Amino acid sequence: RLRVLVVGRSGTGRSSLINYVLGIKKQAVSDQTRGVSDIEEEITSPENPRLVLHESRGFEPGEETSLKNAVDFLDARSSDSVAVKDQVHVVLCIKIPHAGGGVLETGDKKLIEFAFEKKVPLIVVFTQFDKLISLVEQELTDEEMDMDLEECELLVMTRGAAKFGEICLPPLKTFEHIHYARTMIT
Repeated sequence: RLRVLVVGRSGTGRSSLINYVLGIKKQAVSDQTRGVSDIEEEITSPENPRLVLHESRGFEPGEETSLKNAVDFLDARSSDSVAVKDQVHVVLCIKIPHAGGGVLETGDKKLIEFAFEKKVPLIVVFTQFDKLISLVEQELTDEEMDMDLEECELLVMTRGAAKFGEICLPPLKTFEHIHYARTMIT
């Protein structure tokens, strides 16, 4: 079985990602309120019972309990003495900043360092690319807005991908442990 812990700040789309990956409606998704998650709960789908997801509670600035719970969960499942079926990978959801905010907060950085220290496989998923695209669309000139629809969409996606690369990748590359960074925009 592949066991994955989905973590991240509140509002980054952890529940949406879980619902999408498993093709289920595990829980309501809210942009406004912090969800309640039991990190020990195994979330599975009948279509793929070999994939087991766990969701941490969202990290809040200045609040250490959720981060500590996630780190403790990873620590308990990352040693060589843990059976392979119980070892865990981690997916860190990070919202693409739209208003000039920082990409990585303290909790994100601590979790990345801990995952590398314990040799826990880590995948970073940037979420809410659609909001970045909306901002890029608002920056189009009148001349660009008059372009053919397909050309305009290609221009917006190209600029969005470039902006994403400028904003999101440099902070990740500051970690000496990250050997490979790849972006996929879907």
